[in-house]
Amino acid sequence: MSQQRGVCFGGSAGYLAWFCGSTPQFDQLRVPPVQAQWNGQVIATSDDIVTVDGNAYFPLDALDPACIQPSDHTSVCGWKGTAHYYDVVGGGEVNANAAWFYPEPKEAAQQIKGRVAFWKGVRVG
Repeated sequence: MSQQRGVCFGGSAGYLAWFCGSTPQFDQLRVPPVQAQWNGQVIATSDDIVTVDGNAYFPLDALDPACIQPSDHTSVCGWKGTAHYYDVVGGGEVNANAAWFYPEPKEAAQQIKGRVAFWKGVRVG
């Protein structure tokens, strides 16, 4: 029996997928952890990343709580919902509203509930 093989990616998790007859088989590939850094400080580290619109969303528990502070800032995305923000703290400085999350995302964006993304100079890689 011949098997077809291919690599499929979902978020940052890679899977080796093949078919045995008509039944798909999957093996998860190990993906190195992704880090978010700002001003010489590691803000978050995780190998469980969901990518939406080119942004890496980290699980909330991957963040260093000493590196974030709540912000009152919000914004609205038509398909994701209302974003709330954190200030990012590193190297003795504050990067206002540099992290965002959707506490109650719309149906189409449920995969980012409980996750945080970064911008404003925070390096992700």
